[in-house]
Formats: sequence, structure tokens, C-alpha cells
Amino acid sequence: MSFVSIISSFARSLLHRRAVRPLRELEEHLLADMGLTRGDVHRSLAQSIFVDPSRALKDACCHWMASSAGSGKAGGPALRY
Repeated sequence: MSFVSIISSFARSLLHRRAVRPLRELEEHLLADMGLTRGDVHRSLAQSIFVDPSRALKDACCHWMASSAGSGKAGGPALRY
């Protein structure tokens, strides 16, 4: 990895961290609509400053969607068209 790509990745991580912070203020039902929990948001922001929190949230959301789709549970994010 080049120095420029490392700096670029770090800058992107900081920008995404700033974008994720307001999610801490959302109500539980709004987070649930996105397939997230308050714990998911806090865990993503508790990671190292070099880790992109939006990636952790994406993984949490996708993991939730995959597990609920396989179990036949109703509810969760409305992704059906």
C-alpha cells in the first residue's frame, strides 16, 4: 500500500466516522428500520480511529438481514420491491 492510499483511507475513515456519529441520537425503532441496534453503532465507533465505522455497520446490517432471511422472520428493513 502506498503512502497516498494509506492517507486517503485514513481520511475516508474520519469522514465516515463523522457521518456515523449522528446515528447515536436516533431512536431504537429508526435504527431497527435500518437493520441496526444501538450496540452496533456504539461498537462501530468504539473501534480504532483507523477503522472505517461504516464498514462495521454494513457488516452488522448484512449479518442481521442474512440471519433473519434464513429463519423466515418477518419484519426488519423493508427491502422488498
